[in-house]
Amino acid sequence: MRLRRTNVPPPTICIYWERRLSVVKAAIIILTGNESHADHGRLANGLEAAAEFATTDGDEFLVVFDGVGTQWIPDLEDPDSDYHELYQTVRDDAIVCDYCASVLEVDGAVDESGLT
Repeated sequence: MRLRRTNVPPPTICIYWERRLSVVKAAIIILTGNESHADHGRLANGLEAAAEFATTDGDEFLVVFDGVGTQWIPDLEDPDSDYHELYQTVRDDAIVCDYCASVLEVDGAVDESGLT
């Protein structure tokens, strides 16, 4: 098993991947908030990486919104969001930390989204 980090300094996005017999298993963890342009770039990088896994047959991946990353859910669920379309391509393979969402008061939006 290897841990591969994007060129973004930790703890913003962490990508775990494992390759066995040409099948990739990956977890993309979104830990960045939504307050700066850099945060938007980090989210876009994570969603783009997940979309690449989604379009490759046989690859398994999971997008995890954790910590302040849960604050993205209301924005991503909004059809007017710049990242809504990209998010929709990976939404079925995404989960959200319930505890983090409740502490950051976005649990209502998470519940409405149907993500667990």
